[in-house]
Amino acid sequence: DVLSSEKKQQTRRTNEDEASQSPETRSSQEETTPPIAPSKFNVGDVIELYNTESMDIQIVFPSIVKGIETSPPGGYRVTKTTDGKEVRNIPEKYLHNYQPYKIGAEVLCNIGEFKKSRPIIVRCTVLDYEPATPPRGALVLQGNYRVQVHETKANPAHETTLPVWKLQRRYLASG
Repeated sequence: DVLSSEKKQQTRRTNEDEASQSPETRSSQEETTPPIAPSKFNVGDVIELYNTESMDIQIVFPSIVKGIETSPPGGYRVTKTTDGKEVRNIPEKYLHNYQPYKIGAEVLCNIGEFKKSRPIIVRCTVLDYEPATPPRGALVLQGNYRVQVHETKANPAHETTLPVWKLQRRYLASG
């Protein structure tokens, strides 16, 4: 097929280039040019940030990949959907693809604000999920969850619909 033919030609050219170089040149290039691994995530991907090695309960929420760091290489710039703040140089091992929460999942919901920058976060249960169309990249954040908000001292139990970015979940590594 076309792809394997192109790959063979590229390999042949690479091998020819390496063969025409002296052993000293080849070894100095190998020492000074570390291989660049392709990025697992792309700009616009919706992810969650958490540490799979931590034994602590972590609160995780959708975030958006805003860029790939080049200096130092290997990190990502991410915008948190909870407050719109950008964080830099996040190692790839902390980024995980966002997966919609399952029906029946116990999550945390942002149902409003006490005052500016002070969200009201309450426990709730996912009743239904309506993905964005098409559910790709940052459009995922336009999906909606129907949730049952648990009763609190200030609010009676009730159903409501919230956008994806208003839900958070608890994560505990299974180790």
